[in-house]
Amino acid sequence: RLLALTGGRVRLLIPLLMLTIAFGASFVGLISEYIAFVPVAVALGERLGFNRVLAAAIVIIPAKIGYLTSVTNPIGLVVAQTAVGVPVFSGLGVRLAAFVILLSVGVLFVLHKTARLTLGQQPISEASARRLSHRHLAILLTIAVFVLSVVYGVRWHHWGHADLAAAYIGLATAIALIARIRPTEACQLFLEGMKAMLLAGVLVGLAKAVELILRDAMVLDPIIFALTSRMADLAPPSAA
Repeated sequence: RLLALTGGRVRLLIPLLMLTIAFGASFVGLISEYIAFVPVAVALGERLGFNRVLAAAIVIIPAKIGYLTSVTNPIGLVVAQTAVGVPVFSGLGVRLAAFVILLSVGVLFVLHKTARLTLGQQPISEASARRLSHRHLAILLTIAVFVLSVVYGVRWHHWGHADLAAAYIGLATAIALIARIRPTEACQLFLEGMKAMLLAGVLVGLAKAVELILRDAMVLDPIIFALTSRMADLAPPSAA
């Protein structure tokens, strides 16, 4: 439906999606919540003929740029600026400029990578798009409720990886019930999805192992202290 509403115009669709995602990450502090949008971006990219890495980049690049610049991030920015002893939300102009510049580069990069893939494709008309059934609408409503629940859980109840994993299993179960997928087929589809995420899971596990080793060996805190001490002599805008 997104493709139909934009007439299949990638140069309109991709910047709008990336701007919306980056805005949420930079101004609201959303980051973990965007995990739910990666499968949607992959499905959208496959419809356009993109590979999965490029499709996922439509979500990952603006999310990382937005959170990195943190123009008004109410969580990460407050913690960072308090740690270095500068006024909270100071240096907003520098971060806003960085947000605009980096996001522009990110959008241009994705459009450049997609230019050859979308060359020669015919625009997708709204009439050619399959209309959403009541079951489709119910699934979309379930996903919307899930996203809001994740935002609420992460923001106010500090959900971790285990909580998010349980939430995703619950979402998959609910979608399977709504779509009337047989239990055996649903389990097979779930395992196929797990295979696609196996490498990412291993990398996350290794990163967590490094963090645990540094923390238990009492090395992590001295590193953080040394970095923050060096930033104490910087001007407030630079430290921000």
